Amino acid sequence: AVTMGQPDKSTFYVTLGLISIPSLLFFIFVCPFLILHVSPLILVVGVLGVTYTLVVLCMCSYTDPGVIPRQSPTPEIEAMMAQAAEERKVDPYNRRPAVPRKEIQLKGTTIKVGYCTTCHFYRPPRSSHCSDCDRCVENFDHHCPWVGNCVGKRNYKYFFHFVCSAAVMCLYMCAFSVVELVLLTQQPMTLLEATFNSPVCPLIAIYTFFVFFSVTGLSCYHSYLICYGVTTNEDIKGTYRHDDNPWHKGVIGNCMYLVCCTPAWPSLIRRENTCPTSWRELCPGSSRSNKDKDYSGDHHPRSSRSDRESAEEEEEGEGLLARDMRGMRNRANSDSDEDIQQGNDRSPLIARSPSEIV
Repeated sequence: AVTMGQPDKSTFYVTLGLISIPSLLFFIFVCPFLILHVSPLILVVGVLGVTYTLVVLCMCSYTDPGVIPRQSPTPEIEAMMAQAAEERKVDPYNRRPAVPRKEIQLKGTTIKVGYCTTCHFYRPPRSSHCSDCDRCVENFDHHCPWVGNCVGKRNYKYFFHFVCSAAVMCLYMCAFSVVELVLLTQQPMTLLEATFNSPVCPLIAIYTFFVFFSVTGLSCYHSYLICYGVTTNEDIKGTYRHDDNPWHKGVIGNCMYLVCCTPAWPSLIRRENTCPTSWRELCPGSSRSNKDKDYSGDHHPRSSRSDRESAEEEEEGEGLLARDMRGMRNRANSDSDEDIQQGNDRSPLIARSPSEIV
């Protein structure tokens, strides 16, 4: 069986403590005074806000980020890797990839895709192998130790909601801690006396003040990435520095797609030897042999005139790619148990060797 790495959750529990403990101190020692002198809504809003922050944190940590299951290497790939290993023995400084990269065109932009020698398939565009989790992730953004998981296609929305809600709650608790200190100084006592009278207030104010700037900077950076339709990984590498970004939908379109109306992508790790895309779908117009067609898994051929007309209309740019991705995911989830039990090790939804690309 092909096994994959698992993320380390130890830092995730530290994050839970860094959020839960100050929040409990705020509710227990700060809110009673504010309830009496300001409004009971301060406690209600605070509890709802912290609860939402913890919920999206847990969803980001425990949601599959878009892991692509590993495959077994084909004999062709094994021969290439063996040859590359022999060449490196002769020339240790040889950095030539063991398996050659390929290029595809999308909306006039050339996208290079490489072969993952650990997971043994050509990675779909925007995917990357996480060195921390030792697995390939779709739309890989980055590995976040604070949530104990990779951030990718299926949990990026939760991550963004988490950092934004954390920033808002830090500002909320810092502001009302200062409000209590100000109200105490209006009574017959000095600021020093107010600090000794409610020592938790200045501690929470200072703690949330510094955390606020940290998470606010992160929120602003990811807001910038969303507006331009790039991932952290792509921004650091400068992937679209000299080319147009084929994934850019406009500022409003990016925000709606990544933050508000993100599709509920099904997890691919529920079934072994299934990957999200094939080179036939990524490269419209490429041909495959009859043998490859037998493995297509498409039990409902699109042969009607209306379907053909619809396909022609969507052939421009990302429309066809998005449609094919949805169709492949549906086929991956609807394959029968009989197909899995037959031991079909060669998944049709992935190009595992150069000969399968064309």
